Amino acid sequence: MATQPRHALYLTTHEPDRHGNSNEQRAWQHLQGLKLDQRKVSIIILDWGQRLPSDNLKELIKQSNGLLRLSCNPNTLGTSKLQLFLRLGQWLLKQPQYASADHSLGQLRELIEQLNPDLIFCFTLPAGLMWYHVKQQLPNSAINVIVDLASVDSIGKRREITLMKQHYSFKTSLSQHLNLATLAHDEALLLHQADIIIVNSPKAQQRLVELAPRSEVAVITNAVTVHPRYVQPKQIPRLLYVASLDDLANSHAIEFFCRKVLPLFNQIYVGDFVVDIVGFSPNETVIALDDLELVYVWPDVADLAPFYQQATLVICPTRFGVSAKLSILEAMSYFTPVVSTTYAAEGLAITDGHDILLANDPLDFAILCGRLINNQDFNTTIAENGHYLVKQHYCNYTIERQLAQLIDGLSTFHHQH
Repeated sequence: MATQPRHALYLTTHEPDRHGNSNEQRAWQHLQGLKLDQRKVSIIILDWGQRLPSDNLKELIKQSNGLLRLSCNPNTLGTSKLQLFLRLGQWLLKQPQYASADHSLGQLRELIEQLNPDLIFCFTLPAGLMWYHVKQQLPNSAINVIVDLASVDSIGKRREITLMKQHYSFKTSLSQHLNLATLAHDEALLLHQADIIIVNSPKAQQRLVELAPRSEVAVITNAVTVHPRYVQPKQIPRLLYVASLDDLANSHAIEFFCRKVLPLFNQIYVGDFVVDIVGFSPNETVIALDDLELVYVWPDVADLAPFYQQATLVICPTRFGVSAKLSILEAMSYFTPVVSTTYAAEGLAITDGHDILLANDPLDFAILCGRLINNQDFNTTIAENGHYLVKQHYCNYTIERQLAQLIDGLSTFHHQH
């Protein structure tokens, strides 16, 4: 009997890019993990909007056996009053939030039938839902399915609603709750359909296992590239914050630091210093912080390495939304010590006071920042311990190997059964 070829179809809403943002880097690690499992890999990138061609596409063509951008026409949710009614209707009718147009589903179905993969790997909830809709149109098959939900959107949304409800109008609050309901429903749907669900933290794993105890939920953390120590002297202390600056949780985090923590830090530390805020697409809240003394906003920076190399410490004051695990690991990979809230570091195998410093109160946060600036030996110790943690548990190859083992285990199980 002929055996089915080991061919994976990678369905993603994020273009794999080893130098990209957190989701693009995670997509790149998926690709490398699939290749370590000695599979042919075909990539389909789902475009939910207009995107410009990327220089990275040439590299992806070399890394895969086929590459396609599939333009999708999602069932958009509208704006203003229509937004509320459409979301309410979707929730009541139990229709997945990212339902796509028939022609997109038809194209994807034809591609699956032509490629005849033994594994479909979906990255993010929308990609998983696209596969779910196509599955309804396919004959019974022995295709294994893995869906990576990463941080699980409903967890961050639930915390955001809890902490920001005093700032929401009634219409916005209702919209947020309906959005949460649809996210939770769609996540539960995939839990019962996929062979394995992947998440990036034990907290997300616990949440999904509570929803569906019999589901297979695995934890694959984010990973980073390990960098050598930068030995050039630093001119003045620099406190660095790196994030996507159009995100509500991130803009709220750095505003909290600048408005609540920084005045206290000014009372504790006597001397020159600079706060660098770096990230893409800063919103109005973040842009306004550039007017503060000693605070500088650096939008749309292509290369973060010089900022990490010159930073005395990295701050992660995130209090809701998606945690800042990748920012923390990236800082550690550059031998830069981190002061973080406990929420921002959730899910990492860290030890407070050993490889990271944790604080939630503004005064405590300010004190720890001052300690790292004033005590160079302590700064070096935290930085070295953090770097060692990354090398042991969070470097790219370690995560890619874990992913390959997970995929191989699923294939072996299905072959035996």
